[in-house]
Amino acid sequence: MDLPNRPIRLKHLVRVLRDVSDPLILTHNDPDPDALAAAVGLQFLLRKTAKLHSRVRYGGIVGRPENKALLGILKPRPRPLPRRAKIDPGSVVLVDCQPGFGNNPIAAGERVAAVFDHHGASEEPWEARLPVLRSDLGATATIVTLWLMEERIQPTAALATGLFYGIKTDTLGLARGASQDDVNAFLFLQRRLDAEALAEIESAPVGREYFGFLHAAARNALIRGGIVTCDLGNVDRPDLPAEMADLLGRLDEAKWTIVVGEFRRCLYLAVRTRLRRGRAGRLAASVVGSRGMAGGHGSIAGGQIPLKRGSGEALAREILQGFVDALGPPAEPSVPLVVPKADLSA
Repeated sequence: MDLPNRPIRLKHLVRVLRDVSDPLILTHNDPDPDALAAAVGLQFLLRKTAKLHSRVRYGGIVGRPENKALLGILKPRPRPLPRRAKIDPGSVVLVDCQPGFGNNPIAAGERVAAVFDHHGASEEPWEARLPVLRSDLGATATIVTLWLMEERIQPTAALATGLFYGIKTDTLGLARGASQDDVNAFLFLQRRLDAEALAEIESAPVGREYFGFLHAAARNALIRGGIVTCDLGNVDRPDLPAEMADLLGRLDEAKWTIVVGEFRRCLYLAVRTRLRRGRAGRLAASVVGSRGMAGGHGSIAGGQIPLKRGSGEALAREILQGFVDALGPPAEPSVPLVVPKADLSA
């Protein structure tokens, strides 16, 4: 992917979209806070500076309670993309993803209007009239915030809250892959957000089923030489492996955490590492290979693999073992993360 050698400014996006009749801002499927907030932020900037109308849509579902709470404060609220929607690639602005990633409806060979992403360029060739790839940043929301700062535009309190939460979650509160630009954007938004709304998002209530999956994650997790692996089995939403990977990754012994779960005939995986140069995205892409799609950046990655009938459990074992093998199997055997109380007294 050839990137422009000039600084990309908001006026360049406006110029690209001037001749697009109905711009569609599209996140990756099952979007996270960074994708949702960045997409709404772009919509806000286009309307505020150029009176350009656009739509924000996403494929899949928003299932994590915190993400649902965030969705409730963003205005206008992003809407699901109808399953059989006809999409003109030339009108699409992709956010937090790239053509051909497999986590959005745009194929690698289709030329889109623009791409905004903080992940490195895909190895699959793709085209965009305006590619904005900032792998030096920890979040796509930072790109949007830098434009707000550059244009001297004050975001609404709701938008500032969303962008702040997007940066916070993608960088673990600036502790993971954050640059000075991320820090500057974080501080800019912190002074403008709605603290009460942020607290409601971060403490969003959860249902009973959440604690069932929490129990399954602790029960099924194995640790071997700093590598934590976990198969959640069937899950009720595709972002649950990522949520459990974030939780299990807090274990003091964990250097790598890999969690998988099956949802609607697809195996979802989430990868986390504490290593500064872990290259989690490359590792995930290598292990998954041609069986599905996977990617990410240095410390966080994800992917999905379509399942054939009855193949979920076997494929989960194969994928988890593939990560262990790729990282170099430790000498010690795998042991359960949680040992039942009865066993402790033996």
